Amino acid sequence: MPWSNALHSQIVGRGSYLCEPLARFALCYDELSPLAKEAAEGAGLGRGERNPFRSIVVRAVETVYAAERRCG
Repeated sequence: MPWSNALHSQIVGRGSYLCEPLARFALCYDELSPLAKEAAEGAGLGRGERNPFRSIVVRAVETVYAAERRCG
């Protein structure tokens, strides 16, 4: 929708950029635990995932990472 900016935005003259989980995933992929990386690969996520409809899957990988850190 032209009036909505949910999970995506644009910079005038440069185009769109990633927000929220997709941006975190792209920027912090190297810092994920081996289990979280395995979950990402199992879900078919690529390192540079840009599909906004896959953001819920990225959040699930973040949950795996958070639970692993919390529960050790």
